[in-house]
Amino acid sequence: MSSNLEKVHRKWTSAEKAQVALSAVGILVAIVALVAQLAQHV
Repeated sequence: MSSNLEKVHRKWTSAEKAQVALSAVGILVAIVALVAQLAQHV
């Protein structure tokens, strides 16, 4: 159990931050593209 808490509280590496940031940007782009497509069809 303590090992799980340590994993949560440890500092993120720059690689992990970059990966999460890229994932978030990718999701945002997908949402914007979907909304744009729906707006065009209306």
